Amino acid sequence: MAPVLFAAMTVWSHAQPPIDGVPAPFALRPAHLPSANDAIKVDPSQRLDRLAGAIAGPLNLRPSVGKQSVNGEGHRSPPKIALIIDDLGLSAVLTGQAIEIDAAITLSFLPYGLHTQELAREARRRGKDVMVHLPMEPLGVSNPGPNALFVADTSLELRKKLAWSLSRFDGFVGVNNHMGSKFSTFAGGMSLVLQELSKRNLIYVDSRTGPKATAQNGKIVGYDVLVRDVFLDHSIDEKEIRAQINKTEQIAEERGYAIAIGHPHKLTLDLIAEWCVSAESRGFQFVTVSHLAEQVLEPASEQDTEMAKTTVRSGKNAQIEPLLLPRALALSLY
Repeated sequence: MAPVLFAAMTVWSHAQPPIDGVPAPFALRPAHLPSANDAIKVDPSQRLDRLAGAIAGPLNLRPSVGKQSVNGEGHRSPPKIALIIDDLGLSAVLTGQAIEIDAAITLSFLPYGLHTQELAREARRRGKDVMVHLPMEPLGVSNPGPNALFVADTSLELRKKLAWSLSRFDGFVGVNNHMGSKFSTFAGGMSLVLQELSKRNLIYVDSRTGPKATAQNGKIVGYDVLVRDVFLDHSIDEKEIRAQINKTEQIAEERGYAIAIGHPHKLTLDLIAEWCVSAESRGFQFVTVSHLAEQVLEPASEQDTEMAKTTVRSGKNAQIEPLLLPRALALSLY
């Protein structure tokens, strides 16, 4: 990345008032957000976890069905690798190193990172997809960061936090979860999030931080998702990272594509830069998330996108405002 850009990013300019207690170093450029009246309608005093409590266990959602990895003439295409580097925006130096990688990869920025608008713009200029790395509640005590989505949040709080995260920079093609081993298993909250993303035509990539994430089970509100196959650097060790790179290639060869996620550690970034050159020389093709989505995700059917208004009753004839739910979720309440 040009040195001038890094120098400019060391200066805090036009500081904005805090949003939900989080200072914004640059003027926000809001995404095109629907009116609050267009979103899910629910009594703000009712927690989504209580509303979803009528569901016994996780939703039994249908798995996604990918297209065959063939070209127009019926010949097998080169195995595709969609590589996402997330947790970006906290270190300008390491983010810059990720941006410098000469391959069609995807970079996912934390919404509370510094200078995300400038960094994301530079990444797009270099032909990369950019995404929002959306903070969600994990299991345990780890802190996912400001404005993370929590199971205990009301629908209004979730929508407000989501809108904030989607306003921090523009030009992104989708979202993947940061942490979220707890929230991503929460059918009510994930349904709300995916409905909101669907309105914006955004891709959702399930980082698969938990064993039973709701999104990875398939369609919610007729919304198909991509799912991470391999974490490259659970262990910051060269031998382990190379083993995960090999695993990614094996999956891509067997299925036609693989989705890998890495993080901005210098060792990881150095090995990724090397891998991008060697893999393509061996017949693999690195593609952005948006390119992969066009290739492997089936369009939702009308039945998948049908919504149902459900009245949820609590206590003696206590009525909550109608809650707009995906058809599968609404039917499971009876």
